Amino acid sequence: MAVLTNTGRTAMAAAIMAQPLHFAWGSGDPDWDTLPAPATQLATALTAELGRIAPTLVEYCAPDEAGAIGVPSGRYAVSSAPTRYLHLQFQFQFEDEPEGVIREGGLFMNTALAANLPGGQRYFPPADVDSPGTLLAIERFPKITRSVQSRQTFEFVLVI
Repeated sequence: MAVLTNTGRTAMAAAIMAQPLHFAWGSGDPDWDTLPAPATQLATALTAELGRIAPTLVEYCAPDEAGAIGVPSGRYAVSSAPTRYLHLQFQFQFEDEPEGVIREGGLFMNTALAANLPGGQRYFPPADVDSPGTLLAIERFPKITRSVQSRQTFEFVLVI
C-alpha cells in the first residue's frame, strides 16, 4: 500500500484551494434534536439543504499552540507557505434564511451556479444551483435557530 506523503497532502490542499468552494447549510432532520445522528464519510449531499455561500476567507495554516486561529480541534497559525491545512471561514448575512433552523453544514467544491444570476449575489438557495459539486466535508451540530438580527459564521480547519 502506498502512503500519501505530507507534500502530497499539501498538493491536494493547493488543488482544493484553487477550485470554487461553497459552504451549504441545511435544516437536516428534526429527529436529530433528540437522537443525534453523526455525519458519515459516505455522505454526498446534505439531508435538507437551504442554501450556500462562497467563503469569506481561505488560507493556509499550520498547527501552533499559540496560534490566533482557534477551532475545536486545536489552535493554528496562518502560514504564508502552502500546507496541508486550510483555514476556511463563511459568513451568512442577516437576511440569509432569517427564520431557518440549521442542523448541518457541508463544504462543497466545484458548485455550478445557474446562469444569469444577479451580479453580486452571495447567497444561493437550491433553485440557483445547477450542480452542487463534490461534498468534501460534512458536519452536524445542535440546532441553530436563525434570526434576522444575527449573522452566522462558520469557521473550521480542513486537514488534508
